[in-house]
Amino acid sequence: MNFKTLGIIPARIGSSEVKKKNIRLLKGKPLIYYTINAAINSNLDRVIVSTDSIEIANIARTLGAEVPFLRPKFLSGNTSKAIDVVNHTLNWLKIENNWVPELVGYLQPTSPMRTKIHINKAISMIGDKYDSVLSVTKVKEHPFFMFKKNGDNIEEFIADIKKPERRQELPNLYYSNPLIMFSRNTYIQKIIRDRGIIINYKNFNPLYINEYEAVDINTEQDFSFAQSIMQSSTILDDKSQMKFATG
Repeated sequence: MNFKTLGIIPARIGSSEVKKKNIRLLKGKPLIYYTINAAINSNLDRVIVSTDSIEIANIARTLGAEVPFLRPKFLSGNTSKAIDVVNHTLNWLKIENNWVPELVGYLQPTSPMRTKIHINKAISMIGDKYDSVLSVTKVKEHPFFMFKKNGDNIEEFIADIKKPERRQELPNLYYSNPLIMFSRNTYIQKIIRDRGIIINYKNFNPLYINEYEAVDINTEQDFSFAQSIMQSSTILDDKSQMKFATG
């Protein structure tokens, strides 16, 4: 499929739980390395890191990514939305480069198990009828057996449904994962004014991935888990054939 593709890697310097998370070393390399390496070796036409940090910008350029601007501080706080970051990047490219992509990938550095194979697969999956491609993972803890607090009490999260006793009889459910988040620019332009969600949950093609690929680093425990996976034979390098989880 012949269209222009863009990968945006959002990497602000602030982090609510892990200091300088995006450049924290993971197996001897900055966390952002894994996303940049996968993106620049994929079929993406351009890979741009959107950051508010000179330190991150210098590291990203060294690793081969474009960093044509520093993101404004008002778009780099805890309440900033993905659509704002995407819109800022798209506006800059249109004004400064007269370049408009048809497909945009939002590649968060917190998904270090992402490879070029995931990205290339996502590009090939957009097809003609979908607005988005999103990675999903099968749930381990089923919401049928979850509870919520109601005052001082606790009650079923999903009530009034006959629940099977055997796990094999449970309906297959999946949760969204940020490893792959791609959308058509035409869809993005429709939701910019309302600061909507960059994935069209009503019209996306799912990319099924397993729980190891789905690691999303936000805490110290996540770093430890990712480190243990990378040190085992579970994680596949770029020369390997990725086997995606089945639906």
